[in-house]
Amino acid sequence: MFFGTLAIQNILLIAEFSGTGDPKMFQKLGSNVVRSTIEIAINAWALLSAKTVAFFSSRQSRP
Repeated sequence: MFFGTLAIQNILLIAEFSGTGDPKMFQKLGSNVVRSTIEIAINAWALLSAKTVAFFSSRQSRP
């Protein structure tokens, strides 16, 4: 959620200031969007991987 919020914020800033401003600012914002997207993908991969599911399945309390 945190990285998604950062990506959306940067995309909105790019859209708001398009055509005006420093090109270096747009490059930095674009880099931040790419980084946040990669972080989202890594977190999703880690949370949805078979090893993670197996780990949490083995840790469930049994009645």
